[in-house]
Amino acid sequence: LELGCHFGTTTALLAETASYALGVDVGPSIIEKAKRQHPGVDFRVGDAWGVSGLAALGRWDVIFVDVGGLSGADGTLDA
Repeated sequence: LELGCHFGTTTALLAETASYALGVDVGPSIIEKAKRQHPGVDFRVGDAWGVSGLAALGRWDVIFVDVGGLSGADGTLDA
């Protein structure tokens, strides 16, 4: 699970070696671009700060967090 996946580059790299990888970002347009750039990888809109929403994604062996703020704190800077 990658939180703050932006356009999905790291999630796609993780998917090459993991049995399953999921990229999550707060910006809907960012997730749409990630899906277009990496069609074989699973991406979903989600808030990394919303613990209850993340719990619904299931259990994970590894969680990679990238909260560099590229999407803005509330996703208003979608690219």
